[in-house]
Formats: sequence, structure tokens, C-alpha cells
Amino acid sequence: MPFKLTKATLAIATALAGLALAAPAQALDFEFTMVGSPPSGSMFQRPWQPGNLTGVIYGLADNAADQMPLALEIRSGFEPVGLSQLTYSAAQWQLLIGPGFDVVNGNLTDATFAVNLIDPVYGNTVLVFKAQMLSNWTALYNGLAWNGGPIGPGLGTGFGVGNDLGALGVTYAQAVPEPAAAALLALGLATLTLSRLAASRRRVPAQ
Repeated sequence: MPFKLTKATLAIATALAGLALAAPAQALDFEFTMVGSPPSGSMFQRPWQPGNLTGVIYGLADNAADQMPLALEIRSGFEPVGLSQLTYSAAQWQLLIGPGFDVVNGNLTDATFAVNLIDPVYGNTVLVFKAQMLSNWTALYNGLAWNGGPIGPGLGTGFGVGNDLGALGVTYAQAVPEPAAAALLALGLATLTLSRLAASRRRVPAQ
């Protein structure tokens, strides 16, 4: 009976390890840094402020094109513009320009994307990755700019942070794995360890 139990445990551990290794790729997250060199022209007639904008693009798939992210996070550089929250789900923005983001072999290779982040305090704030729109945009912009109504107390500062450098104005780096991916990896390592322990116990001669 002990031998059968150990054999069953080994079979389960091996199956779980195989499942972990064969599981489909999890969604990829990408950190971005938008160089804040004030461009020519203006974004919705908002004055530009120097400074870099950093954040995270959540929920892209590998080797897929024209993707909409699941969420966007702003980590720093937003202070001149004003935001009351730093993470926005897709339900909290209005798409202005697509088609979205391209990922090839784990690298974010292209972006054409602009949304109005619907901030509950400051109103709409436009976040742009290499997109051109409206007649007062003279280049492919990257930037964050307040895009609400008349400027007033609690309605945003009216500034913008960004550049008109196109693809060269933003750098991307793959973020740490999402919790689900990390948990799956931990499960795979744990089950492989368990299978090795079970196998070594079988090899110990009986006393």
C-alpha cells in the first residue's frame, strides 16, 4: 500500500508539472517610459511641461498585433497634468485612435493608440502612443495631456507631458510576470520537486 500511494503521488506530481510547462502563455505587461521633451505645436492648446512619463501597459498577448490593453497604469510624470487615480481599466477610457499594440517574441514592437482616460475628478485626460489626430497635431505624438472642459478648480491643470518623436519617443520593457503566471511557475517547480522526492524515496532500500 505505501508503494502504491507513492506511485500515485508521483503520477499526480508529474501530470501537474506537465500541465504547468504546457500551459498557454500568460498575458504580458510592458513598462513604458515616455521622454518628456516638449514638442513643437500643442496638444489641445495645452502648454507642455518637461519631464518623463512612466507607467505600465497590462494584458497584451505575445506574437499578436493591433491589441487593446486590459488596463493602463501611470506611475510618474503625471503631476503637471493631474490625475486622481493611477490605474485605469478599459472600461474607464474612451478609445480615440487604434489599432493598438503589436508584440513579437516578447517585445512590444509598435504602438498606435490614443485614449481619453475618464478621470472622476479631473475629467478626460488623453494618453497617446505614436498617434496623430486633429488638425492642431503636426506630428506623431506621445503624451499625456488634460482634455477636459474649461480649466478651473478641481478640473485639471491644463498641461501636457510628452514629445513628438514618434516611435523613438517611448521605450518599452517587459514588466515582471503577472501573479497568475508567477503562481503557475511556482506550481511547476513545486511539483517537479515533489516528483524528485517521491522517486528518491522509491530508490531507498527497505530496512
